[in-house]
Amino acid sequence: MRKRILATLLCLCMVLCMIPLTASAAEAEPETPKVYVALGDSIPAGVGLAETETAFPKLLADSNSFALENLAASGETSTTLLAKLADPETVAKLAAADVITLTVGGNDLMDALYTYLANQYNADKEEEAQLTKEEIQAKLQAGDPELLAFAVTVAADFAESTEATAALLGYTENLAKIVGVIQIANSDVTLLVTNQYNPYTYLAEQAANLPVADSLKAVASTFEEGVAGLNWVISYAAAQMKYTVVDVYSAFAAAEKNPCNASIDATAKVNLDFHPNAYGHSLIAQVLDEIINPLPFTDVPQDQWYYEAVRYAYFNDLMAGVGNGLFDPNAVLDRATVVQLLYNLEGQPEVEEITDKFVDVDKDIWYAKAVTWAAENDVVAGYGDGIFQPEIPVTREAFAQMLYNYAKYKKYDLEGAADLSKYSDGDTVSNWAETAMAWANGNQLINGNTDGTLAPQAGAQRAHAASILSAFCENIVAK
Repeated sequence: MRKRILATLLCLCMVLCMIPLTASAAEAEPETPKVYVALGDSIPAGVGLAETETAFPKLLADSNSFALENLAASGETSTTLLAKLADPETVAKLAAADVITLTVGGNDLMDALYTYLANQYNADKEEEAQLTKEEIQAKLQAGDPELLAFAVTVAADFAESTEATAALLGYTENLAKIVGVIQIANSDVTLLVTNQYNPYTYLAEQAANLPVADSLKAVASTFEEGVAGLNWVISYAAAQMKYTVVDVYSAFAAAEKNPCNASIDATAKVNLDFHPNAYGHSLIAQVLDEIINPLPFTDVPQDQWYYEAVRYAYFNDLMAGVGNGLFDPNAVLDRATVVQLLYNLEGQPEVEEITDKFVDVDKDIWYAKAVTWAAENDVVAGYGDGIFQPEIPVTREAFAQMLYNYAKYKKYDLEGAADLSKYSDGDTVSNWAETAMAWANGNQLINGNTDGTLAPQAGAQRAHAASILSAFCENIVAK
């Protein structure tokens, strides 16, 4: 397999040397992407989704206010897509795009597989007993147990077959030409090429204790080798052709549940539909959005529990960084910052005159408007004697109280209080914060720790604040 792929990559290098990939263009001021063109096969076309479900191009367009032009088509291969790009109207749409996603290659692989299976199946059969590759495809997708058993016996050699090698080489050449057409038409476009996923990984796991377990494991293994070949080409070519690889493969491999339609029911009937389900499309859209809108913080890695919460808080203008490309997730919030967060959540309404009730809040300080708004609406009070104490660290229970006050001001639902006695330190919550803390915990805004504690007097960290605010928007505001 490795030798065949290396040979293919050498062909790719030759192709890249012969195809012009960019065209000269006048320099222009960078603009926020507005026009999004989706190219590809049945995946961006939304095949396999219910009418009420949404494919990833529209999810991405909606979340970024893009004008979407979805040119994807079911059954599209790299060959048919290349032919489509000869159409002047299509090229004009590419030229007008700010963002283009390219999802193609899966059908190249599938066509090669079904051709291989047909050749193997028909090798020792009379003409009247032979099956076309289309018939084999239909039977396998319907879960035909006899044909599935046959496919398993020969699938192990598919990756090194002449059919697979020819498909990989053809895809390599077509990919170079497709990208060349796009970049000649639009040298400034953001081109995002999604790699391929294995649709049968979760299916094999689901059937682990069933009689078909070995068969489905073999199917998954066969696809793993084929997908590895395609993804190798996509990754290698990226450096040569200056597009960005969208790692759908890793997102699906790490998914919390099955991202594809492939499944097995209680009667052991197998569904080999390789298309993503709604959850899978949401994962693709998420990976794309993270590339288009990367977090500017070097201290918020994607594998941390608070990553998505920080993204939500940042891109919804609830929280900013602390400077120098840092978010400082473990820093404890002070009162001034929490008040500013709630003021951000409210949309920073106009404040006519800065309050003079607090002697320790300068009228020109960055949080003066937020404190004025909060005090006027009983969201946060002072400590008496004209003292606000903006720099005092905020505890988890104090954060809960401020958020409860804000929810009360907004007339949001204040029901759903939890029984705090389930925590070993539930009785240590301050009397003044009991109602707010029970409400925050019952609505999954402030949860307990893995050691069974609630830690009400622990400092409220910035990562926790991002998580609390995103949960508040989802669980309280959206009700």
